[in-house]
Amino acid sequence: MPTLHRTQVLLERRHYEMLKRLAHEEGLSLSALLRQILDQSLFQPEKPSKRPNLEALAGLGRDPHLTGRDHDQALYGRST
Repeated sequence: MPTLHRTQVLLERRHYEMLKRLAHEEGLSLSALLRQILDQSLFQPEKPSKRPNLEALAGLGRDPHLTGRDHDQALYGRST
């Protein structure tokens, strides 16, 4: 087991109560639960989202000749 370091963290009541409840449900100490949460949050690679990255979609189909007034034409092929 790695060396553990004692620290003090101030939590809002709602955070403390939720963590206590989760620790009890998991059969863990509050410290063990917090270490588990930190491991998952800080050290596990992010899973790719199934939702498209909206920033990656920005500018797709960009036409320098279209303006906001032309949105019907761009979206539906008809003019306003």
